[in-house]
Amino acid sequence: MLMYISDSIDPVYNLAAEEAIFNRGKSCIFLWRNDNSVIIGRNQNIYSQVNLSAAKKYGTKIVRRNTGGGTVYHDLNNINFSFCFNEGEYIQEFFTDKILSFLHSLNISAEADGRNDIIANGKKISGCAMMVKNGFMLFHGTLLFSANTPIMEQLLNVDCDKLRSKGISSVKSRVGSICDYLPKNESAESFMNKLKSFLSEKFNTENAELNRYEIEKLVKEKYGTWEWNIGKNPKMNFLNRKRFTAGSICINAEIKNGIIKECRFTGDFIGKNEIEALENALVGTAYKRETVGGFFRSHNINNYLGMISEEQWLLLFFPFE
Repeated sequence: MLMYISDSIDPVYNLAAEEAIFNRGKSCIFLWRNDNSVIIGRNQNIYSQVNLSAAKKYGTKIVRRNTGGGTVYHDLNNINFSFCFNEGEYIQEFFTDKILSFLHSLNISAEADGRNDIIANGKKISGCAMMVKNGFMLFHGTLLFSANTPIMEQLLNVDCDKLRSKGISSVKSRVGSICDYLPKNESAESFMNKLKSFLSEKFNTENAELNRYEIEKLVKEKYGTWEWNIGKNPKMNFLNRKRFTAGSICINAEIKNGIIKECRFTGDFIGKNEIEALENALVGTAYKRETVGGFFRSHNINNYLGMISEEQWLLLFFPFE
């Protein structure tokens, strides 16, 4: 079996690398780490899963992965593993057992829990997900060496009372740290090297090189794009109400595939023009700050909503940021 190790800590690059490896259709193992990032499930809505203000504050990258499941926080104290294999060759539990065997070899009393977790002393130390395409399977997961729970709580806990998402919501879990069960001088790097050695022995692996051309192509066309990371959000509706000098304005909008499909304004604002004209003009606009801001500058919004600024206009449309 082939063994790939990423020397990058960029989540965009590594998720592209994982797909490039998967697309080759050869059984392999891929080990990688990401720096400060939030990785959301394929079917999830960023606005319901991520505190975007906190992500901006900490410079956290947000990237959508190919598999389902919940949103997770990655940093250099989290090790990621990926197994690619023919669907009839192995089953998911086979690889879960190998990860458990590795943890047991370090005297960590870990066990499988639920559909895709590994726990130690009742705390989650690993989460897994999978996908199948044309009979070829990807099974990947995390090994949380040291959990930065204060950052996790800020990035992954967001109040979305006004959001009705059609996507899947993550299950909040109590997380633990693998390092708590290891000698104090153990590092994430040495732990990852032990994992590599263990898997190399069990699968008799052969080191392989990543194809940077294939990876950069996927970065450019998919993982580094707004269309994939934001535009793939499930259909959602949001309601937001603000009071400005111009009056009270309430917006009720439907967003699908990152595009405004419907938009309604209500309130006690006073405008010269009929509000329906503005609502109709917004349909088809990309749900991006720069695009919605550009719409404000290219249309005389004050004729519809009274005297509001571009900043106030954006506050109406992006209550999650």
